[in-house]
Amino acid sequence: MKPKEREPSDKKAIRSRVAHVGSYLPRECGIATYTADLIASLREESPDLENIVIAVNDREAHYNYAEEVRFQIEQHDEATYAAAADFVNRSRISLVSLQHEHGLFGGRDGEYILTFLTRVSVPVITTLHTVLPEPRPHFKRVTAQVAAQSDSVVVLAKTARPILEDAYSVPKDRMQFIPHGAPKVSRRIGLRRAAKRRLGLDGRRILTTFGLINPNKGIEYALQALPEIVDIYPEVLYLVVGESHPQVRLRRGEGHRRKLLRMVSDLGLQRHVRFHNRFLRSEELIQYLLATDVYIIPYLNPDQIVSGTLAYAMATGKAVVATPFLYAKEVLAEGRGMLVDFRDPDGIAGAVLRLLSDRELLLEMDRRAYDYGRKMTWPRVARKYRQLFERVLQKQPQR
Repeated sequence: MKPKEREPSDKKAIRSRVAHVGSYLPRECGIATYTADLIASLREESPDLENIVIAVNDREAHYNYAEEVRFQIEQHDEATYAAAADFVNRSRISLVSLQHEHGLFGGRDGEYILTFLTRVSVPVITTLHTVLPEPRPHFKRVTAQVAAQSDSVVVLAKTARPILEDAYSVPKDRMQFIPHGAPKVSRRIGLRRAAKRRLGLDGRRILTTFGLINPNKGIEYALQALPEIVDIYPEVLYLVVGESHPQVRLRRGEGHRRKLLRMVSDLGLQRHVRFHNRFLRSEELIQYLLATDVYIIPYLNPDQIVSGTLAYAMATGKAVVATPFLYAKEVLAEGRGMLVDFRDPDGIAGAVLRLLSDRELLLEMDRRAYDYGRKMTWPRVARKYRQLFERVLQKQPQR
């Protein structure tokens, strides 16, 4: 397949030009949202920086991208990775910012991205969205080679640094911690009540889980916890906000969502559960979070090293009940949230009931989450990326 290229219309030379490689909106994907939010914040914080996008398309999908997308990689066509590197090399680009997740790229364990990295001639900063503590040998080799081909590696959790050093032999001085970005939201009295009123949720105690739905989200365990909760607080409403993950839908259809809907019916929870089967943009999502009393994140993968949904919940000042996956253990430490065992409906119910029955505890957890979340607002994250861009360019302007 011939790679798609869009030449820039503005030929004016500027100081720095960054090519962001990853998925991009309107593709419905967490990394696409991350990349778009990062670019929007870089524009606000560093208007002298030009940001262009090399978008990665999934199988048999084509998108109506915004004008900043200048080139497209087809996930399973290795030749387009080489063509993308050639595009970078001839396009006055100063630096590449790569958003890396193995499943985003073609080849075994996403190895096609190495074709791009070995061919590109400008410095590369790679943000790792997955870091497995005990990887399979081939997965480990691909990750180690990605890191070796990068001038700097960004981790989104401090927990990832010793894992990369010990399991992947990444030097300490090549790693940089930058927290996952999240919206900047003001916190004031009455905000939760006002958000509930806008959404037609007056009089309800709101529990929320959001994100692209897949079996690893553990939503069935939150549903199993609800009967005990609503027996004491019949005004509780559990919002499951988000559509099925596109790749899950492609491979398995809507079977998992239908399973969850049957569970709601079998448990007699129709008045207490509401599914919003849509991919929400940040502005609308923030309104649901502001209306939330307790955010539930019952993920099943203990090795998950980052969660954009948890970052958003922290930034909006929510009391969180989560399973102890790696990222949750880091950001919810020191009383910023409550951890329960994996696959433990009784634990979820007990934690939620404790928060709903103790308003002082809930508000204190809200405050601690919000204070921590200030460190990860997008303007701060964009400034950290810009500072890293400058350090890398000063140290090694050309590969």
